[in-house]
Amino acid sequence: MSEQSVKQSILQSNAPAGEPPRRTSLVPRAATAADLVFQRGLYRERRAAELAALPWCESDKQAFCDMQFHLQRAHWAQRFPDARHWILCRDDKGCAGDPVGLVIWERQRFGLHVIDIALHPDWRGVGWGTRILRALRREAAPLPLYLTVEQNSAAVRLYQRLGFEIESRSDPVRIAMVWQPKSVSNRSGVQNAALAFDDVTESSIQSLQTFQDRPPMDPVSDCCAATVGIGESASTLRACSTTQLQSLQE
Repeated sequence: MSEQSVKQSILQSNAPAGEPPRRTSLVPRAATAADLVFQRGLYRERRAAELAALPWCESDKQAFCDMQFHLQRAHWAQRFPDARHWILCRDDKGCAGDPVGLVIWERQRFGLHVIDIALHPDWRGVGWGTRILRALRREAAPLPLYLTVEQNSAAVRLYQRLGFEIESRSDPVRIAMVWQPKSVSNRSGVQNAALAFDDVTESSIQSLQTFQDRPPMDPVSDCCAATVGIGESASTLRACSTTQLQSLQE
C-alpha cells in the first residue's frame, strides 16, 4: 500500500452520474504550506456551532479557533510523524481545482489510521464521506481501519453503517471505532489501535503542571494554555466544552 494507491482509490470513488458535475469527482493531492489558509478556515467552520453560544466577540472566537488549530497540528505532527496529509480538490478537467476537503491518514503496523476527514459544507450530504472511507477501507485490507470520533457526533451512525464497531469508550469525549475485514480473526492489533490514543506523555503532564502554577490569564488565553498543557490527547483539544468556556467568563 502506498500514497499513490490511496490517491488512486479516491480518484476511482466517483459519484453517481446523476449528481451535479461540480461534485461528481475529487482529485486528492499532497497538502502544502499554501493550504494552511484553507485548512484553518475549515477548522473554524467545524467549531462555529460550538462557539456560537459564547458571549465572545468574533475576533476572540477566531483567535481561539486559530490557536486550537495550530495546537492540533503540532500534536498530530508529534503523535503521527508518518501521517499523509491530503487535500481533496474539485476536479477541474482532470486537474486539481479549488480545495473542498482533506483526509489525513497514517499506515501503521496494525492497520490504517484515519486521523481526520473533513469536507466543505457544500460537499457534505452527497455521499463523499462514505466513498472516501470505502476507498481507505479497501486500502487497509486485510488489516483493520480505525479512527476516533466524538461520542455525540452524527458521524458515529455513518461509521456503523459502513461496518465500524465501537472498540473503546475509555475517553470521556471521543470513542475509538474499528473496521475489521471478516478474514481477520486476531484482534490484538485492533485492541492496540484502540489504546493508541489514550496516553498522555510525561512532557504533557509537566506542561500542565507549569500551566497550573502560573498567574491567571485572560479567559481565551487560559483555555488555550490549558489545551497546550494537556497536550491534546484524545480528550484535550475538545475538552474545553461550551460550559467550561462559559465558566471562564464568570
